[in-house]
Amino acid sequence: MSGLFWDLATSDVALAIVATILVASFVVSRLPFVSMIPAVAPYVALAGFVTYLALAGLMLCVGYRLSDERAAMRQIKVELAWRENELEQQKATAEDKERLANEKAAEAEELKGKVDEYEQRLATQPVGDCGLDDGDLAGLRALRGRAKHPDGRHSPRLRGPGGTGRPAGP
Repeated sequence: MSGLFWDLATSDVALAIVATILVASFVVSRLPFVSMIPAVAPYVALAGFVTYLALAGLMLCVGYRLSDERAAMRQIKVELAWRENELEQQKATAEDKERLANEKAAEAEELKGKVDEYEQRLATQPVGDCGLDDGDLAGLRALRGRAKHPDGRHSPRLRGPGGTGRPAGP
């Protein structure tokens, strides 16, 4: 309720009305030719009192309005700083995500190159002869170990049908 009162008391219309009353009472109380008018003469002393009262009210309302606007401006600056901080954090997070994605893409490309190289080496061996040695098995295990998901599971592409980890066949 008091917020509504101060909103009305410090509105442009209310301040204009008080300023008009201030000017009118000042003219009646201070200008000598106005006090010579017989209809206005009894109100000269009252007009002097109203002048000071209107001046005090106008100063109070203008001061309150300025202080209220400064407080609102301070609040807006705080909110703006908070949002800028959030935006900077989001940008940093996006940059970190992009950097991590690039690192993972480079790692995946490296693994793909090693797998392709291994496939080419196996393709040159005769079909009937299983020429795998301990180095081949260690290489496969190393590739499989690097292809694990972060939760410890192996990539589905490195598993055979049904996810058993065994190749398809008899």
